[in-house]
Parts: sequence; C-alpha cells; structure tokens
Amino acid sequence: MWTTTIPTYAHQYDYLIHSLLALSASHLHALTAGPIDEQNISVFHRPCASSPDAVLHRTHAIQSLANAIAQPTNSAAELAARIATALALTFQSSYFRDGLSDYFIFVRGTNLLFQNAVEVGMDDRFHGFRYEEHLERVSGWLRDAPTSMVNHQVLKAAQESLEGLDKWCTTDEERIYWRLLNKVVELAFHLPIDAYQAFVMLYTTPSTFTEAAFTHLITAHNMTGQLLLAHFVAIQQILTPILMHERLEDFANGRVFPQTAFESWVEVIWENLQALDRNENRSWRKYMAWPMRAVKIEFKNLFPPTMEDARVIENG
Repeated sequence: MWTTTIPTYAHQYDYLIHSLLALSASHLHALTAGPIDEQNISVFHRPCASSPDAVLHRTHAIQSLANAIAQPTNSAAELAARIATALALTFQSSYFRDGLSDYFIFVRGTNLLFQNAVEVGMDDRFHGFRYEEHLERVSGWLRDAPTSMVNHQVLKAAQESLEGLDKWCTTDEERIYWRLLNKVVELAFHLPIDAYQAFVMLYTTPSTFTEAAFTHLITAHNMTGQLLLAHFVAIQQILTPILMHERLEDFANGRVFPQTAFESWVEVIWENLQALDRNENRSWRKYMAWPMRAVKIEFKNLFPPTMEDARVIENG
C-alpha cells in the first residue's frame, strides 16, 4: 500500500506528499550516512540520522495537515490521506534523538483520525489501515511461531525493573500504563499473539486519556512518565523477536531497515531525569538501569538460546 496506493494519491494532498518526502529523506539519510561494517551489523542496526530536507518537508507537512484538520471532512479518501500523513510523521519521528514526545503525539493523532474514519467509513483502497485487519494479519503470522520467542532472562529482568515503579505513579493514567507494561512482559513468556495484542495497546491506550492526562504522561517534566516511557522503549526493543513478524515480507525481500533513535530516546530520558533531580536523591536511577542496558542488548541475545530466527534474519 505504501509503495502503490498511497503514492498515487499523494499529489492530491499537499500534506501527504510532504510527509512522504520527509520520511523518505530521513530514511535515505539514515541508510547512507557514515561507514557501515557489513560483517558485524544486523538488519536492525544502522546509524540513525536526519537531514535538512527531512526537517523542511516535515515542517511543511505538519503545518499543512493542521490547516486541513481545521476543516472537517466526510471524504473517506481525504481521511485516509490524513491518516497516512500522521503515520508517516510518526515513523519519521523515530529517526530523531528528541523525537519521543512527537512520536507519541502523532500516534495519538493517528488514533483520533482513525476514530473519525470509522464513523465516516474507510476508503476500501486503504483497507490496510484498519486496526482489526492489521492485528489479524500479524496474529496469523505468529500462529505458527514457537510459543516462547523472547529470551526469558531478558523478560525476567524487565519484570524486576518494573517492580515497585507503581509506587511512583500518582495518576490513574500512569497506573494504567504501568499495568499494561507488566501485562505485555508477562504474556511475552509463552503467549506471543496475546503479547503482541497487548503491546499494541501501549500505543492506543494513551489516545483514550484526556489531553491534559496525555500531556502529563509524555512531558519531560514528569519523572514518573519519563520512567514509564523508558520502559516502553526498552520493552519494544526486547520484543523484537515478536514484533519483527510485522516485517517478515520485507525481510524476505532483503530490505534493510535503518536503526531508529530508540536507544537515544532512553539516553535523552536519563538526561531529563538528571535535570529534574535538583535535590540529587537519585532514587530514580535504579529504574533506569535496565532500560539503559536493554536497548543495547545484542540482537541475537533477544531470542531464546535454542531459536534459529536470529541467525536467519542476521544472515539474510
């Protein structure tokens, strides 16, 4: 759909074409910036970066999309174009070191646009955007996969890091998100389909919060929110053995993905927490120790020792 239907539509919507150009510029720059050791790098590990063109097109796309959203529409095709734009901007946010807040903002915006599209009716040409179809497609790929797909030692370390973090939660929304993080990790031990479906809720649930509660969760000034988001980023990384099933067809075709800024996001959160900790009580540091380690775990070590998938993917 991204290489067929959407490009044929892009010239009709200024915001869509600029979002695609922005994403393409970031993607291309990440693939070509700097020397790469092809012998010691997996499909998930390439330098992340951006370019002036990427930022320029991104700015234009955001401004144009904001102007369009100010004008309600009942056009299924235009709603699909708006969703595609929000998704492209979400994907592009993953290339920016300071892109975590933008990432969640555009995820929330995408989900709100989806709700609008459901009410109006989704254009059949964009059926791939339907939430239920996406879940069913990925779940179908996972049905034949082993029940234990993620290294249990890695999952246990995640559980230990999350333990006690609920005591830092001061709002219902923070507690909801903490419980979701725990649920995803627990399910990942033996129920990959359920774990994937719960993981998707880490994206969709904040969209159900009020704007004030959502903003409080993602702001760099909220220490608890920063700790929760650090665990979200780390859990997304360690679930790679499950999440990579979203891209199995791309892997089969030999496509290489640039590294995202996820590791940098955890580093930025550490910096934010240090700035917030004016009294230097440093009690938050024990909750950051695991996320800092998790985003650096070698790709093959995310899998159970008996699984061959890591070698298959790394060797193409």
